[in-house]
Amino acid sequence: MAILNDNLFTNLIQSARKDDFGGRMRTQWGYIRSEFTEKGLTKLYFEENLPRNARVNPAFKATFLKWLASFQTLSTEEQWQYLDPEGTTEFRKEVWTGLLGIPLGETISYGELAEKIGQPGKARGVGQAMANNRIPLLIPCHRVIHADGKTQKYRWGSKLKSHLITLERVPCSDLLSLFQ
Repeated sequence: MAILNDNLFTNLIQSARKDDFGGRMRTQWGYIRSEFTEKGLTKLYFEENLPRNARVNPAFKATFLKWLASFQTLSTEEQWQYLDPEGTTEFRKEVWTGLLGIPLGETISYGELAEKIGQPGKARGVGQAMANNRIPLLIPCHRVIHADGKTQKYRWGSKLKSHLITLERVPCSDLLSLFQ
């Protein structure tokens, strides 16, 4: 069985420019850009100010969705092997791995996540680590809410955060539904 990233890289190499190892796709939320290294996905972010000459490669979206379908079947530890987030410190890795372990459709508070990763009392540090997450949606910082249940503080706005949480709670929802 081929390694998950190898299949994606084979398709990307065939369609990408040398300076463009990743792709852009249109979703219900707008345009999302992804970037890869040889180790895995390093960035996945919403593009707010898309340039007029921005390229969208339909073949990339199809390839990415196949990669994502395989990715979502993996355990948290296996998923981490296909990610290469920038700015990883040991604490951020603990937080981001903890985020990967939050099931689709569920939410927890910053304090609960801090406790889950063995860092009780470090809710603020958890929030700071989440602010440095360059792979939102897959490292799902939108699933972390305030202890009072409010869905504030999301890089792309609390409205989008609420929509993502609502969509994930739909029966039979999966990661692929976030990219449609």
